Amino acid sequence: MRICEQMARLNRAQARLDDLTNKIAGGDTSEEVLNAQADALAEFEAAGGYNVDEKIASVLTGLGFEQKDFKKSCTEFSGGWQMKIALARLLLSEPDMLLLDEPTNHLDAKAKAWLGKYLSAYQGTVVIVTHEESLLNSAQLTQVVEVRDQMANLFRGSYGKFLEERVQRVERQQKLFDEQQAEIEHLEDYIRRFGAKFSHAAQAQDKRKKLERINANRVEAPTDLETVEDRPPLHFPRPTFCGTCTNTNK
Repeated sequence: MRICEQMARLNRAQARLDDLTNKIAGGDTSEEVLNAQADALAEFEAAGGYNVDEKIASVLTGLGFEQKDFKKSCTEFSGGWQMKIALARLLLSEPDMLLLDEPTNHLDAKAKAWLGKYLSAYQGTVVIVTHEESLLNSAQLTQVVEVRDQMANLFRGSYGKFLEERVQRVERQQKLFDEQQAEIEHLEDYIRRFGAKFSHAAQAQDKRKKLERINANRVEAPTDLETVEDRPPLHFPRPTFCGTCTNTNK
């Protein structure tokens, strides 16, 4: 498996270090080059250059691969295992923002638990779309976005906190809706009973204006939390393909 080829930061650091080392070997021992090599060595170390094999083995093992699998070609694996290979390559590439859509597909319980722990320590932004509540909890999320009632609602905190705050939000909106409906009924009743009477003409006109303002800013009734129908469709541009598996062994 060509797992390390997507480790962009490490590969850049390795290429820079090799270039500077070749310059020194070629006789360029200027202070500028020597200082640049020291910086390149520090970057190579920070990118995990000295323990890259251990890092790769840790990710592959965490996702369920055995040591004997490490030297196999991608074509020797089934589709499900190739998805795991793609996930491993993505994790090892360590992008600043990691986008994961149902990453637990094809993973067993042990691998799911490992992935949650790995993501909780990830040095970068992680965006997860998943139906696995256990992953959301183990990954120690700090924000949850829920698309409901034609709005994207942002909650700050853990997934468990999100569940609590979501109930409170729906209860608050239901209360506002009920209060507004009661006010609308009161205004409509007054207009219906006194709108045609000259002695109440001014008051009735005020009630009509107030009713117009309320209707212009109606509070919609919240949908039930268990409702799953009529979810809004979301369309995203086609992503850039991150690479392909090759037949070349590591």
